[in-house]
Amino acid sequence: MAGAWTTLIATFLLILEPAMSESVRFEDKVVIVTGAGGGLGRAHALLFAKHGARVVVNDLGGSAHGEGASASAADRVVVEIREAGGTAVANHDSVTERLSEI
Repeated sequence: MAGAWTTLIATFLLILEPAMSESVRFEDKVVIVTGAGGGLGRAHALLFAKHGARVVVNDLGGSAHGEGASASAADRVVVEIREAGGTAVANHDSVTERLSEI
């Protein structure tokens, strides 16, 4: 069921995107997107990049249940953004482990 919701929300974002294109810009802004290696996070990262943001693609690369780890998910999204002319870097840190540093 989670996959269906992800698809539905991603489709909703694509419908809203044309309306955003003229009024919402993110030039000279840095956006950090957690969970950006796939699903909604990926869709958000690509959309922010399309609107001029410099994107930090944060993803541990694990499964939806937190198992395993691979840097490839975040790295693939960074490649997508760069190939489309955007600016992005990958980050593989756990945002929950860094919470105490804030």
